[in-house]
Parts: sequence; structure tokens; C-alpha cells
Amino acid sequence: MVYNLYFHPLANFPGPWWAGISHLHEFSFDVILRGQFFKQIGKMHEQYANVPSPWGIVTTVSGNRKTDSRDSGPIVRINPREIHINDPAFYETIYASSTEVRNKDPKHVTLGDAPLSMVFTVSHTLHSMRRGFPANFFSNSSICHIEPMIQVKVDRLIARLKDNAEDGGVVNLHLACTALATDIISQWAYGASYGQP
Repeated sequence: MVYNLYFHPLANFPGPWWAGISHLHEFSFDVILRGQFFKQIGKMHEQYANVPSPWGIVTTVSGNRKTDSRDSGPIVRINPREIHINDPAFYETIYASSTEVRNKDPKHVTLGDAPLSMVFTVSHTLHSMRRGFPANFFSNSSICHIEPMIQVKVDRLIARLKDNAEDGGVVNLHLACTALATDIISQWAYGASYGQP
């Protein structure tokens, strides 16, 4: 606990002390309060908006306003091992091109039960190699090839929405779009949609 609070590489980033020593803060919002941690992260950004940043002064311009990283509301420590950044100026840094070598965090990979899968590969180089195998399935030509099938599924959804509108019903679009995606993927991957020939 003392190491996490005072000597950890993230110790100088602003955030509540209890988030710096334990994952219980995150656990309580995500598990006990059922996925509310994202709201708490927003409150943390507001609370620590004027705390000095350990990264020094970096001036960015967003819209018409100038921000300074000394007002580090965009950067907060959310647990012992992670910071959360809410600043578009960091987009290129966080989502760097694939040419930059970035290994995955081994602690996150242990959450999965398939250590040899592409998703849970720690090494950047090995992940790139594994990702290359299915890449052809997601190329523009492959997607264009299945476009007629996608259009059939979309047309079916639109017909259902029209029928529902005529009856004055309410549609949960989240479920409708999830069903559409499931139908497209299962038809493409397995040759048949769920519950459809």
C-alpha cells in the first residue's frame, strides 16, 4: 500500500488516495453498484481539475479555449495501475499507429482463459503476426463481397421497424442493433443466422 501511494510510477498523478492503494474503489462501483465506475471517473476529473500534473506544462488548444496540463483534470489516477485521460490532445499518444511497439499489460491478459488467442497475446510482435491471419476477412473486398447479405439483414430490420411503427409500438434500438449485428456475423461466420435457415 505504501509503495502504491508514494513510490509507484503513477503516485504523482491526482486522484483519491484510496484509488491509488486498492482496486476496491473500482470494484465497488463496477460490481456492487453495477457498472457505475464510468460516472465516478467523470466526477474524479471534475474534482481534480486544478491539481498540478507531473507531466509539466503542455498547452493545447481545443475549440476556442486554451488548456494547460497543470490543470490536470484531464488526467486522474483511477486505480493502483491505471490513469484515465480525458483530453483529445492525447489521442495520437494513446492510439498510436501500429508501427509503435506496445505490449499489452500482462495483468489484463490473465483475465482471459485463452492465453494463446490473439486477443490475449501480450507481445506486440506476436499479436501483429496473429492479427495478420484473419485480416483478409475484414478487407474492403471481403466486406463488399458480403454487402448483399448485409443489405438483406438491414432491410429485414427496417421492415420490422415499419411494422412496429404502424402498430404504435416502442422499439429498444440497442437490442435491435445487437440482433442485427448478431445476424450478420452468424450468417457470415456460420452460414446461418440465429433462428433463421
